[in-house]
Amino acid sequence: MERMNQEEGRYRVILIGLENSSEEKKESFLDNLSKHSGLSLSQLRKIVDRCPIILKKNLTLKKAKALAKALQYFGATVSIEERKGLPPIFLEFQKIVPHRVALESAFIRRTPGGAWNLIGRVKNISEESLNDTWVLIQLFDVLKELLTFKEIPIPINPLPAGESSPFKVVLEGDIPIKNVSISFKNSSGNILPASDRRKRKWVEEDIPEYERETSSVQIRETPREVSRPHEIEVSPPSEELTQDKGKEVREEALGESILYKVEEGSLERVPESTGEKEEIMLRMMEDISSFTQKRKEEPPPFLWIEDFRQSIEIYYKNPRDQFINWFKTQQKCGGFVDSNHSLLTLLVHARFNQVNQSEKALKNTERVFRLILQPELRLEEISPLEGTPFFSGEIWRDLFFRAIPKLRQVVNNIMEKKQWDALDLERLIQVIPHMDIQNSRRSVRWIHELISDVVKIDFSDTPIHIGESLYRVASRLGVVNPYFDYYKGKNSMGNLKIQSFAKEAFPQYPIKIEEPMTWVGMKEEGGHCFPFQPQCEGCLFEAFCPRLYFHLNPSEKGMRDR
Repeated sequence: MERMNQEEGRYRVILIGLENSSEEKKESFLDNLSKHSGLSLSQLRKIVDRCPIILKKNLTLKKAKALAKALQYFGATVSIEERKGLPPIFLEFQKIVPHRVALESAFIRRTPGGAWNLIGRVKNISEESLNDTWVLIQLFDVLKELLTFKEIPIPINPLPAGESSPFKVVLEGDIPIKNVSISFKNSSGNILPASDRRKRKWVEEDIPEYERETSSVQIRETPREVSRPHEIEVSPPSEELTQDKGKEVREEALGESILYKVEEGSLERVPESTGEKEEIMLRMMEDISSFTQKRKEEPPPFLWIEDFRQSIEIYYKNPRDQFINWFKTQQKCGGFVDSNHSLLTLLVHARFNQVNQSEKALKNTERVFRLILQPELRLEEISPLEGTPFFSGEIWRDLFFRAIPKLRQVVNNIMEKKQWDALDLERLIQVIPHMDIQNSRRSVRWIHELISDVVKIDFSDTPIHIGESLYRVASRLGVVNPYFDYYKGKNSMGNLKIQSFAKEAFPQYPIKIEEPMTWVGMKEEGGHCFPFQPQCEGCLFEAFCPRLYFHLNPSEKGMRDR
């Protein structure tokens, strides 16, 4: 899986929206762009109103970046996507009906160490729970000869009807993969007919903002979870776009056959002559320089940002998680033999903490954390455990015993490297049986908070998770406008603005705002920013919150992915 040549036309540019959605900024953006693009204000307004929308596809990376950066100068939010050059992943047994499971996502990547990781998500679309569901992965070479295969159980067992489960298959070794197949079966070997519901064949490309023109570019192989952008080129949509049955791809016919072309940072109508082309480029660059200077003179958007930071720090001075208090007590009294023991205990507890059962999870952790160091530990030596909504105490104990080798292996892998990117560490922890995305994310934050002297974690590029509570608080603080900044997934305006705000507040640790803002918006005891009739007295942000959208539920208005 080699990095694609940057000169190949594998990239497309998507206009997501405007950084500032006010009418004044919108008109300024349209006016500036109209002067130098050859399009009328009405045509451009039609484009912007239908964001996200594809401006141009089949570009080289150089041209895609030039177009994106030119639009950024004028205040637009844009995205560059690369057509994936990964080995094709084929889902087997689709023709057998009725389908019992659906493949919702699947992508394969190669780690720096040379291993292949295949990560996906499967949904039970039958009317009954599925017990002992397994994933079978087969790898083929260029001659379609079988290279190797591997099968693993999915983490959630049984898988209730209508529910989904992630899965991850790790294949070691330097294997020249050409094709990959996925199939599902039960523990007896009986196949489970599957439906293919995968949506994405593009990965997003990082682009430097106008303030960071010299930044390096890296490719993130992350499936985009946004609404399908509209097409405005008057050329037939590509095969990759039309294959997505869940979204409709529409073309924009703007009068005549208007195509956009990018040359060294300019967005232009195809010129009639070389002289016209050079004139357009010159005018574009002059306007960019003027516009950039104006943007630098603008005051910061959140005058209360320093008060906000102080409030977040106050929140973390009094831990509300009983496990954190227990863990710190064990550290002080010498309850852990060494750093490996403390990390192992932390991961054991994160795995026990299923469906917010923190109290039961802590009881289980207290019963086993001294035993887990025994090299020849037997099942009968483990005391009965508290069960979960899915497993009885006896089954949960048996599953924990089986997971101990993998827990120890992950601890060793973490300790060998010592310095981690937060997302990479999350993915590693997810290989532990019954360690879902939420648990792995929680454990990474605990590692940072409780044993940062043992494992260093870089959170600078870690996005925060946006739920109803957090979006509601962000709206009432004025970070987003629920009437315009809708939250519809990764590249929606609501998400982009909140992620940008988190980065501004804590550049090296953006997710630091996630827990406090979510807690403030909770409906349960302790929260303040309720959907209706919020109780502002005693709120963490009471002193500076502008109390916007006070008489409506911003999440109900602005969150479109629920």
